Amino acid sequence: MALPGHRRPDLQVALTAAGIAPEADDAVAVAEISGLGDATVRAVIGWIEAAGRASWARPHAV
Repeated sequence: MALPGHRRPDLQVALTAAGIAPEADDAVAVAEISGLGDATVRAVIGWIEAAGRASWARPHAV
């Protein structure tokens, strides 16, 4: 059995890669989601990644 929350870094990486900067209050939600089953967390990460690919163009750093 995996430790609860062991997928938290994966969620944070997915959010960051999608251009979503988690705010302080989001830590609770990320912790709750990361404590769900691996299949559920993988699905949520997949949704974040898909949304990041499909979203509007983001300005590039200069």
